[in-house]
Amino acid sequence: MSYATLQSLNDQFGEEAVRGASDRDEDGVADTGVIERALALADGIIDSRIGVKYKLPLDLVPDVLISYAGDIAFYLLSGSPAQLTDEKRVRYTDALKWLDQIASGKAVLDGVAAPKTKTAVGIRMIAGEHEFTRSNLRGIL
Repeated sequence: MSYATLQSLNDQFGEEAVRGASDRDEDGVADTGVIERALALADGIIDSRIGVKYKLPLDLVPDVLISYAGDIAFYLLSGSPAQLTDEKRVRYTDALKWLDQIASGKAVLDGVAAPKTKTAVGIRMIAGEHEFTRSNLRGIL
């Protein structure tokens, strides 16, 4: 399941911008393979971070996660330095910072089931009956 889609990218950045960023063969048409690859890479980046706290795949994907997935994918679509703007770079780094906050527990995904919690693990020692007591050592000591 992809967090962002071609349609969500078009809604977020505009169809012309997405087409321009993904048109590697310069035929005026968005290259869907390039877009799918960027979306898959964005999903991998997101899963590697939120998977630390949340069970994947998510049952519900919050809008904020779709937006950040779009920011990551759009950054990854920037195939040349001319396409890589400061705005894209800032949006990408902001997305990564937010994902790291999710992973560290400083932020949560609204509407998503409670994060994974670690269970307490300990050692319990149980002793058997005493072999040496005052009564059975009487006369030895």
